[in-house]
Amino acid sequence: MTGPAWRRYLRFWRADLRADVDDELAFHLESRVQEYIAAGMSPDAARREALARFGDVERVRTTVEVIDREHQADQRKAHMWDDFTQDMRYAMRALRRTPAFTAVAVLTLALGIGANTAIFSVVNGVLLRPLPYREPDRLVRLFTAYRGHGIDRYSVSQPEFMDYKSLTQVFENAAAFTGAGLTLTGTGEPERVRGIAATRDLLSVLQVAPLRGRNFEGDDGRGGVAPVVIVSYDFWQNRFGGDPSLLGRQLTLNGVSRRVIGILPPGVTLERAEAIIPMYINPDSMASRASNFLSVLARLQPGATVATAQRELDALTKRLAQQYVRVYPASMGYAATVVPMRDEIVGDVRPAISSRMGTTVAA
Repeated sequence: MTGPAWRRYLRFWRADLRADVDDELAFHLESRVQEYIAAGMSPDAARREALARFGDVERVRTTVEVIDREHQADQRKAHMWDDFTQDMRYAMRALRRTPAFTAVAVLTLALGIGANTAIFSVVNGVLLRPLPYREPDRLVRLFTAYRGHGIDRYSVSQPEFMDYKSLTQVFENAAAFTGAGLTLTGTGEPERVRGIAATRDLLSVLQVAPLRGRNFEGDDGRGGVAPVVIVSYDFWQNRFGGDPSLLGRQLTLNGVSRRVIGILPPGVTLERAEAIIPMYINPDSMASRASNFLSVLARLQPGATVATAQRELDALTKRLAQQYVRVYPASMGYAATVVPMRDEIVGDVRPAISSRMGTTVAA
């Protein structure tokens, strides 16, 4: 059992509180399931017992989100107060040397320009700037749901991923990924490297081509095939100074020698990962339907909508619930949820930012 896949959702400009809370809850639920399985319970019985003992998931999620948001608010207030005191010291020194009008003008401009710059920087980064992918509005996240227990966004098992990916009438392609803590050795002191393991179609779904080298292909990630890795642009620059010879070199990650086959373009990252290793899902030897640990990203077919995809997923999961009734008892409310990738990144911050922007402009 591995730790929670921190920051499982795609992040580019800010932390995603809801995603982090959901990941943590999913991790603890899955840990409890594995404990019960180790104690001799069947996977479906273990999951039902874990969900029952965990209690009101929605209440726990709401409580944790409130605590974290209050903590973030306190941090923002502290930073604002530090900035304000620094501005005041500057203004007071200027006041001793220049007329009062100049001091007031400088202070007013500093505060006004600073506030507007901060607000518009956030608005541009979170709401206005397009995602660094082609046709980002076609990118969606897929989740397993247990609506009978109040859970709408849960990790996906390998069989569920293959089921969801099979809806080719609405999904052009889909990829799965999960967190992978990595340690780089052989280049000096051991270093922690933020990593993920992903199926070979990930960059194809994002429609991203490596800046250098190639994407995963063929049997990459399968047992017996030479291990490989794709690294981020920042990792290449910060750890290796942009050395072009990194492509094709061997890096030792978690004791495994992996050949660098690709370097991502600047600004492209997934889970802020510095290294992506391939994950091969063999349809003939997949993990149990009760083993949920994957995040799923999909690209809608041209002309398909989120609503259409949701209807197709509803029909599919209804059939699966009937087919695998021992894994998905009726009380569990097994389903699936589709969410636009943009909404998953922005979350419920949009109304607050838009309101702040209007207030600042009016002032």
